[in-house]
Amino acid sequence: MPYEVVWTRRAQRSLSSLDKVAVSRIIRKVEEIRDSPHLFLDRLVSVKIWKLRVGDYRVFIDLDEAGKKLYVIDLGRRKKVYK
Repeated sequence: MPYEVVWTRRAQRSLSSLDKVAVSRIIRKVEEIRDSPHLFLDRLVSVKIWKLRVGDYRVFIDLDEAGKKLYVIDLGRRKKVYK
């Protein structure tokens, strides 16, 4: 059973600031990983969230294993999100 994708307000705001090509790539990639997210996600060491690489962008995700939900917390260009 695939995970349900939930976009937070912060992630939606970050998406709205990007160009259409980047937005479509990010949304498509998030939808692609719904069936097996662990195969595509890397766990961050300092916090208990996961990251998804989409080109120069990083998408930060919180997984709810019990509820089968994938919360997209935030996203942005690699050089800006790690500062």
